[in-house]
Amino acid sequence: MSRRSSSSSLEILLGLLGGALVAIGAFIWRVYTATPDYPQAQGNDDHDDRD
Repeated sequence: MSRRSSSSSLEILLGLLGGALVAIGAFIWRVYTATPDYPQAQGNDDHDDRD
């Protein structure tokens, strides 16, 4: 029975870790894909200033 309890804990830990990894991965992916938008917005502002 002790082993079964450990198995359950491991499964829960793995589930939490998996969910965290997925959430972090999605967050990083969004930030990584949105990164190019930031410099573009700043560049547009600079361009307006020059204009």
